Amino acid sequence: MHHELNHFLSGVEKRAFRMAQLATRDTDQALDIVQDTMLVLSQKYADKNQQEWPALFFRILQNKIIDWHRKQTVKNRIFSWFGFFEDFLENNNSENGNHNRYQSSP
Repeated sequence: MHHELNHFLSGVEKRAFRMAQLATRDTDQALDIVQDTMLVLSQKYADKNQQEWPALFFRILQNKIIDWHRKQTVKNRIFSWFGFFEDFLENNNSENGNHNRYQSSP
């Protein structure tokens, strides 16, 4: 069974990588997604019928890609908030600094 699974994974590896690369536009992220997909299939579904592997594999891959996009959306939202707060603090500090300078002038 182990040999058959390795043969299956080597057969879908390039296509899966290309799909993940197109979806993420990031080679490293695509490699991670494909590797995670292969791990999940081998750990949880290796005992399934071999005819089920392609559908399982590509469903897992699709879900991993969707999860990656969700995480990116959250990450981008958080970083945009930090950018907003940094801009706010910067503007607030510069206004307070200017205000204090005017108060200390005679």
